[in-house]
Amino acid sequence: MQKELSNPGLLNRSDVKSGKAELRLSFGVVNGKESGVSEQSDLVELRVATPLLGGPAAEVLFQADGYLRQTGDWSIIDSGNGEIAGVASLPFSGEDREEVTRELYLQLTSLVEDRHIYRIWNFVPDINGLVDELENYRAFNVGRWKAFEESGYLESGGRCHPAASAVGVNDGNLSIAFLAGAKKVQYFENPAQIPAWQYPNDYGPKSPCFVRGAVAGKSSVFLSGTASILGHASRKKTDLDGQFETTLANVDRMLAEMGTSRENTKARFRVYIRNEADFPAVCEKWQQVVSEEV
Repeated sequence: MQKELSNPGLLNRSDVKSGKAELRLSFGVVNGKESGVSEQSDLVELRVATPLLGGPAAEVLFQADGYLRQTGDWSIIDSGNGEIAGVASLPFSGEDREEVTRELYLQLTSLVEDRHIYRIWNFVPDINGLVDELENYRAFNVGRWKAFEESGYLESGGRCHPAASAVGVNDGNLSIAFLAGAKKVQYFENPAQIPAWQYPNDYGPKSPCFVRGAVAGKSSVFLSGTASILGHASRKKTDLDGQFETTLANVDRMLAEMGTSRENTKARFRVYIRNEADFPAVCEKWQQVVSEEV
């Protein structure tokens, strides 16, 4: 399948020694302007087409003295000592949805080699939209499952599904960012939830392939995308306060499982909401319960 790279710049040069390089996500792209990847000599950036309602417009995922390189469809920062991070963004529509996902994930599992994937951020176009009666998120899950199954990544070195999130975006590109490295990883599940990769067939042909959290080394804590879910079902669907409280309880439960809490001064959170009109109410709850900073 022929695919047009969102940014082919690195393909035309060998590894570039960048000095202090940074990989970051940039939010708040205006509707109609597609997500994509851009590079400079010291920066790899993934633009994410979702409205920014509050908080910083950019989030730094990785910094290292290392090399910039292109591997397949991925723009990579390689520290040279085992830690790597990368981003990719490709068109995602129609019959190609599963194959695009599968291909990007096969490339990802190949390029990380014997490292462990710490965390993945997935941004799925029109995440609940239907094509031929199959939801975009469920098509994405099929492609991701196939890639993990075909690559043998999970069977190699006793590795588990990585911590991950999936968020809807407003354009046509499937955009993904990841962190990986050689540190030993502990994987965690929420005792109040069924592991996502064991969900029943009610949620699609293949289950979501992620764990609820991961700890890399002794101090890097990665919380997966967390919502108002108990067991395997969403709760309080029409009750914003109830959804907030259930989600926050899940966050606290997972952080405790991983040996930390929201009181950790280094903790950083990004909140995604389905309905923009709910933003003022969510802000009010956040300031009441979590932090005055929004």
